[in-house]
Amino acid sequence: MKRLRYVDFLRGIAVVWMIILQTSHSFGWFDMYGPSLSLWINWFPLFMILVGYSLRLSSKRSQGFLKRNVKRAVFLIVVGGLLCVFQGWQIFDEALSGIGLAVLLLLPLIVYIDKKHWGLWFLLGFLCFLASQLTFQLGAFNPFWLLSFMTVGVGFCRLYEP
Repeated sequence: MKRLRYVDFLRGIAVVWMIILQTSHSFGWFDMYGPSLSLWINWFPLFMILVGYSLRLSSKRSQGFLKRNVKRAVFLIVVGGLLCVFQGWQIFDEALSGIGLAVLLLLPLIVYIDKKHWGLWFLLGFLCFLASQLTFQLGAFNPFWLLSFMTVGVGFCRLYEP
């Protein structure tokens, strides 16, 4: 399967937004709690939707999908956890650990849920969003909040399957 240019294009937009946000405070471009918040709200959900979309794409075409991505997710959790330990943060105040746990929760769903029902993914995303509101104390990168966007990405991939 060849690369999908629109996915790469959207990833590029999300990464540029992320770089702007992460460097805005250092360069004094934005007050960290002011206008940059709107940039954060815009880039991060797009990035998580693309993660879900890409996971669904790679599940169709590669052997060892589950094993490879479990290793990646565990790596993200460990690195994020170490960053939190050294910074004195809660475990899900760092994006890597939240993303890793959300991917771990999503992988079995991608493998085992009937992939013909794309609407189920949007419903699951809504339910994850509701769960994130009930578990908001987990931190800024609550895995349920991240999972709500990832499941929407899987749903879009299922709906507009290339």
